[in-house]
Amino acid sequence: MVQRYRQWAAACLVAALAPASVHAAETHRFAIAAGRLDRAILELGRQGGVSVALADPAMGDIRVRRVAGTMDAETALARLLRGTGLGVTIIDARSFRIVRVPVRARPAPPPRRPAPRPAIPRPADPAPPEEIIVTASKRDTALADYPAAVTVMRLDDSFAGAPGQHGSDVIVRQLPSVNSTNLGPGRNKLFIRGVADSSFTGPTQATVGQYFGYARLNYNAPDPDIALYDIDKIEVLEGPQGTLYGAGSLGGIIRIDPAKPDSGGFAARMQAGYALTQHGADSHDAAATLNLPLLTDRAALRVVGYHRIDGGYIDDSARGLSDVNRSRIFGGRAALRVTPGDGWTIDAGWVRQDIQTRDGQYSEAGLPDLTRQSPIAQPFDNDYSLLYATVEKSWGPLVLRSTGAVVSHDLANRFDASALGGGSPLAFTQDIAIRQHANETTLSRQGAHGHGWIAGISITDGKDRTRRALGDPAAPAPIADILNERSEVALFGEWTFGLAPRLSASLGGRYAHTRFSGELIDPANPNPPEPRRAVDYFVPAVALRWKPGGGWLIYGRYQEGFRPGGLSVSSPGSAVAFQSDTIATFELGARRGAPDHDPLSVALSASYARWESIQADLVDAQGFPFTDNIGNGSILGFSASATWNATASLRLDGSAFLNHSSLTQAAPAYARAEDNDLPNIAQWGARVGARWVRSVGADARLSIAADARYVGKSYLGVGNLLDISQGRYVDTALNLRLERGRFGLALGVTNLFNADRNRFSYGNPFTVVAGRQETPLRPRTVRIGLDAAF
Repeated sequence: MVQRYRQWAAACLVAALAPASVHAAETHRFAIAAGRLDRAILELGRQGGVSVALADPAMGDIRVRRVAGTMDAETALARLLRGTGLGVTIIDARSFRIVRVPVRARPAPPPRRPAPRPAIPRPADPAPPEEIIVTASKRDTALADYPAAVTVMRLDDSFAGAPGQHGSDVIVRQLPSVNSTNLGPGRNKLFIRGVADSSFTGPTQATVGQYFGYARLNYNAPDPDIALYDIDKIEVLEGPQGTLYGAGSLGGIIRIDPAKPDSGGFAARMQAGYALTQHGADSHDAAATLNLPLLTDRAALRVVGYHRIDGGYIDDSARGLSDVNRSRIFGGRAALRVTPGDGWTIDAGWVRQDIQTRDGQYSEAGLPDLTRQSPIAQPFDNDYSLLYATVEKSWGPLVLRSTGAVVSHDLANRFDASALGGGSPLAFTQDIAIRQHANETTLSRQGAHGHGWIAGISITDGKDRTRRALGDPAAPAPIADILNERSEVALFGEWTFGLAPRLSASLGGRYAHTRFSGELIDPANPNPPEPRRAVDYFVPAVALRWKPGGGWLIYGRYQEGFRPGGLSVSSPGSAVAFQSDTIATFELGARRGAPDHDPLSVALSASYARWESIQADLVDAQGFPFTDNIGNGSILGFSASATWNATASLRLDGSAFLNHSSLTQAAPAYARAEDNDLPNIAQWGARVGARWVRSVGADARLSIAADARYVGKSYLGVGNLLDISQGRYVDTALNLRLERGRFGLALGVTNLFNADRNRFSYGNPFTVVAGRQETPLRPRTVRIGLDAAF
């Protein structure tokens, strides 16, 4: 009881200290988590600048719903209290008091008169659907107002049972428009909307920008493949996104939004699982999350830790080994949130993850299934760390935000190069060290109907060093040492305004000054030439948005993107420069409803892109990696998705894409007589899924989810050398979960029919041109898991 009165007193005190200059009728951005009422009104008072008190401290225990969106404080309170039996008394323009709504007793009938017929009670008004916010718009635009192709995914507990689906595979499995290579955990490249440069990894910047909160995760390296434990939502914005996100967003943006520390109370979650793979080794995983309040309603710490072993399933007959491609993933995160008051929020955090793979994830045609022959092991290591801090100050709809981040990303590869040695075992090693510093500061204002503006400045500075060696596997001799450095200062902005009651327009642009240099480090030549270049570029963005009614949004959009050049090794001991590339995309689309709460939601998109001077990481005839500009290309695409909430228990969804991408003007070395397609992107793909949820007994719930995804035919690379087909497979999964109280039991199965198809035709660059390499689907895997929340 004493604790309850303390919480009630704290609520009244914080509410009383809310800034007096904000009027309750003004609109504000609210994001209030579901939970106890006393904690929710503290956050509402802080975000809305109002005073909210409880008439009875015992009401603080009542559970309330989540509230998100732009509205006035009175509306936010009304949404918060739906279904609780509580009401609001307005004291003045910025003060409210929550009271119990009295239940009126029916008066006794008068003597000797029949009782009047009771009135039919009017059903309570249904709670308004929660507004879905696109945080990646950088000014929290509602999904119903955002004029571009975007998907917002929420990771609920149904994902906890999926074996091996803890990283980017979750996104790829759900969205056919997102594609990936399949070298293994931490080695893949992601592509969106058919904007794919190559299957190989080198000094070119990624075509997809990945963000953790407001901090960028990746630069010129494979997907960090951060484990998706304790994640609130994932947003995928199809590209290009050059205006708001700059270089390296030609295909689009993937933004991972982690769960925020909560100063309202302690919470913990633990989960663990064990998996069996047919024709493979066992796997296991474990993760834990702790939410620790440090200062009541002012500061909290959230910590996540995890460890996972993915058992191998590839055998190497040359060395007499089984299940060689075992991977170990371990890491953790820590996030600190401080809300000192007066509209200030400070978030700081650390992300760390290490991926260690014992050997390559490929087999060879002509041998027994899931088998290859190689004289040496080909391990891979991906060590990733991120430090970030975001400071935000809000004055109602006006928000100032500044984010700083430091990235350290180290990659180590070893490949079997014995094909160059006339039968003697040879090893080729490549070690890449990436260091990046970045800061972005924005000032934005979000108004009604998605109108508003944002202006910002971005400063980035980074370098990557690549060391290569070739020779005896025990001690290969150095053959190249390349250092690339880049820095950029950019100014950007976007303005959305109304043209008519149902018609709005957006105008934006980004101007950037980029400097980059490359250096071939040679101890025998202390003063090697250092190619240096400075580039100024401007990328515009224009969009029109029409809301004709019936919940429909129709939009048209034009956007550009840019990537700087750099220096690449063309053969052992020599280097060449590669040029910058640009992309311009026209898009038409329509969207209606939201999958989470509308009976039927639909999204359609058609786009055409022109890609100039395409950068691509490649391998030569011997197998040595290099980078070049392969020519100009075009990408014509169409995508469609729909979700039908057929009943309160059953949800069906489907999505598909069509793509025609090609080198329209190939550089001479990369031309083919026909099928001159861009790599890795199939001409079509599709996904269907179903989910059924049902209460079992008084306090238990059973959920069943199933999906199937088809990936069509694509090619490994451009030119005749890499004219190797891949794809044409169906991947399936089934997940069951039984939840009772704080505990859950999950059963998941992937590759239900144990299909043995080639996802990807690459594992070792020194023998890939022979066309025998395959990356098969992981055999049927069954996982059982337990989880608990406190």
